[in-house]
Amino acid sequence: MKTSLSFFGLMLIFLTGFTQEILVEQSIYLESHSSNRRGVYPLVDNASGDVALFLLDNDSIRVQQYDKDFSFNKAYHCERPQGKFKHLTGHSISNNQYHLYFSNKKRKEFLIKTIDMKRKESSEKRIPLMVSKEQYLESVCCNNKLYVLSKKIMSSMYKLRVFKGTELEIGVEYDLNKVLANRVPQDVVVDDIYGTPMVKAISNFVKIENGDPNPLDLTSRENKLYCVNNQLILSFDDNTDKTLVFKIDLSNYALSTNTYEQANFTGKKNQKVRSNSYIYNNSLYQLKVSRSELCFLIRDLNSGRLLKEYRVHGEEKISFSNTPPMLKAGSFFHMGGKEQNTIQLLRKLAVNKVGISTYPRNGQMQVMIGGIIEENSGVGVRMLFGTLGILTYAAWTELNDVSNITMTSFLSYQNNKALVFTSLFDPENLQHIAGEPSTNPYDKMKEFISNKESPMSIFTLFKFNDYYVLGYYLNESGKYFLRKFE
Repeated sequence: MKTSLSFFGLMLIFLTGFTQEILVEQSIYLESHSSNRRGVYPLVDNASGDVALFLLDNDSIRVQQYDKDFSFNKAYHCERPQGKFKHLTGHSISNNQYHLYFSNKKRKEFLIKTIDMKRKESSEKRIPLMVSKEQYLESVCCNNKLYVLSKKIMSSMYKLRVFKGTELEIGVEYDLNKVLANRVPQDVVVDDIYGTPMVKAISNFVKIENGDPNPLDLTSRENKLYCVNNQLILSFDDNTDKTLVFKIDLSNYALSTNTYEQANFTGKKNQKVRSNSYIYNNSLYQLKVSRSELCFLIRDLNSGRLLKEYRVHGEEKISFSNTPPMLKAGSFFHMGGKEQNTIQLLRKLAVNKVGISTYPRNGQMQVMIGGIIEENSGVGVRMLFGTLGILTYAAWTELNDVSNITMTSFLSYQNNKALVFTSLFDPENLQHIAGEPSTNPYDKMKEFISNKESPMSIFTLFKFNDYYVLGYYLNESGKYFLRKFE
């Protein structure tokens, strides 16, 4: 593979009323014009601030490394793992080396591809992940390590494995029945956390990146996994009356569990009720809806103390909303739609999947509240991205195994029909404040992509410091771009 690099100084361009910076523009030769195995994996070294892009082609990996100012450092080319190791699950960084974890479908074995950019050399190491009768649950990258959760099939024994480099740093087992004795039904552990074992490992969790403007397509899911404040946090909202939270302290791997009560409703006892929650930093946001009432609670995640409560009944106007309830295609903050009154809002949310998403913006907390009314099974992704030559959500997740959480969040927009309203709160006292919700980076990137005339591919998205970086390849010019969005 031949590559010629041409880097230009930072430049500003204006499109559809907002500003972007081109951080990198480079010419790259690719093996073929299309491939269902092609993708790009971004990696930010939290210690050095370096950024590496791993461009995965049919049989090769092209690494482009930049410093914290996106000035080019060096490039390296090596072979891609062959055979059954097709799924890129995550990464770790140690001793100035990048370690990419490729796995087979069942997650029974990893192949670790180690790339040393200083020496410009690579190596591979195969390691078994789990013994028999153990089921992969989920994995997440944080603290420059890979954390893998698994469980023994039809038991309450769970295991956390921590990988750094090519070695298993530690393996910790948890018996959740002992931890949760007399607090929750025992079958929660077996049935709600993981379903029937399948040939291909599919998690019941959705991974959430704190601070991203996550759409309701993700946050309306019952089981969520966060890595925040040096903790792995698992939340469960299968019970409409409570939220169950497991927290694993990553400094000592101690497990704690908490149950947070949902709001009490005064309406009919047999009416349909929906509930969900969302964790941001040290706060738990809870939503509960029936045909006659909606309640939004904010609790301290550590103590469980109720910090703020907002309610609306029947025909009342939503006093804590900054936008009217809108029935729209897609659950981003700024999209057109059909306005709904409170009665219509409650009636529709009470029989559908509900969710919350919080996003800090301009010194305010933007909170999106609502639900998914109709799911289109990925059609919207093809409508938004397919015509531009970008990988569809299904193809991208098959390739990258959703290890890039921010990318998953952005691509999870599926043109689902959502019913939502947005509220603004003061992050200090949680009081509702007046004003118009501001446009977030996801909206800006969506608008940019929709207005791009040239076909785009090898698409990626990642957060760097306090802004987002959109990466894409233009087939016609043979150039790859990194573009900044705030």
